Amino acid sequence: MRRGARTLLIERDRPGGECTFTGCVPSKALIEAAAQRRSFAEALVAMRSAVTAIAASEDAGALEHEGVELLSASARFVAPRTLAAGTRTVRARRVVLATGSAPALPPIPGLAESGYLTNESVFELERLPASLVVLGGGPVGCELAQAFARFGAEVHLVGSGEPVLSKEEPAASAVIAAALEGRRGGAPPWPPCQRGARHRRERRR
Repeated sequence: MRRGARTLLIERDRPGGECTFTGCVPSKALIEAAAQRRSFAEALVAMRSAVTAIAASEDAGALEHEGVELLSASARFVAPRTLAAGTRTVRARRVVLATGSAPALPPIPGLAESGYLTNESVFELERLPASLVVLGGGPVGCELAQAFARFGAEVHLVGSGEPVLSKEEPAASAVIAAALEGRRGGAPPWPPCQRGARHRRERRR
């Protein structure tokens, strides 16, 4: 766009997507609020304020100011380099697919009936849970485990038989695991009155 290209952004939900509403922004805001030793209630206010501020910089008006047209619709290819979106047919020289992601639910018996949370619903909590099991030792799982442990919840981080952040360098993974368990130099990375996150690896069968 800044090199003179006409840019159309097609989005069926809210501009900003996962990062703004259910990923990077709310998780980082919670971690920061916990580091400042705010209460969970205060953290929710700060988190939602951060989300609102970021979303306002990505809405249709803000995008239009930057020269980007926003079309609220679902899109599908109907021919090479041609898309149908809502009532419009759009042909473009280049098409970038940035469709985001959705939570993957593991095949655990009873999970569907348990009242589980995902990264799309956990930020809607109004009260701090006394305990929490986080399934998955990737970046999102580690962030959620760290944030809720810092607020005082008893957190169990359950992986799939691999170290946390297994796609990163082994040394980095070990540092994060130690920090989550409060073993970094013998001192926990959050106030002593609060609990660390216990990491347990479940072997694949």
